Amino acid sequence: MKKRREEEDKIIQSRKKKFVDPFNSDEGFIAAVEDDLDYEFEQGVDYVKEKYADTYNTIDYDITKAKQAWNILMGLRWIINFWLTGIPYLLYCVIAVVYNLFVNIWQNNWWAEGNLFLIGNTVYLLVQGTFSMLMMFEMAFIIRWIKPLRVISVTSAFLYNVFYFFSLGNWIWEIFFADKSYLDDASGAIDIIWNMMIVYNLIVHFPIVPMNIAIIVKEV
Repeated sequence: MKKRREEEDKIIQSRKKKFVDPFNSDEGFIAAVEDDLDYEFEQGVDYVKEKYADTYNTIDYDITKAKQAWNILMGLRWIINFWLTGIPYLLYCVIAVVYNLFVNIWQNNWWAEGNLFLIGNTVYLLVQGTFSMLMMFEMAFIIRWIKPLRVISVTSAFLYNVFYFFSLGNWIWEIFFADKSYLDDASGAIDIIWNMMIVYNLIVHFPIVPMNIAIIVKEV
């Protein structure tokens, strides 16, 4: 007990020796006060560390172990996500791309001989598929560098899905609930063809919707 008291007195004395009187300092009052505050803070931290060295070392050791355990848990989480979420989603993206290319090359005769709407949807599918895979695989070392592109991607995903489901709802209304008497008019045939085009594009481009949902969920 006496030895500890002597050590504390030494610390206090060493702090007093280095204390500067702001009123008699050549550096000026404000500068001297700032220096004294910095010095007092550092000495206070050192004093606490020395007085409670065992407790401090124990806490520091526990924090280190906790960080190691957390890193292990995050590593296991990434591995589980890789196999249970990333790989199945990768297979879905491959199937979606193959389906889109098959429909547009063979059935639509090379995107209806250059139809910009069909080409644009294929390009959008490839772009959103790439972004969504980065998100599903949680490639943090990549996605942190493409934040502006991610903002564009998630915004377009939201707008695309809103337009998609609006078109789907409108088609369902026209087929099942709307008055069909107008089909007897001259414009009836045009409306039938228009509804057929809508449902065809909804079917062909449906694979984009789950990709957009994946992006929105991951970003939110």
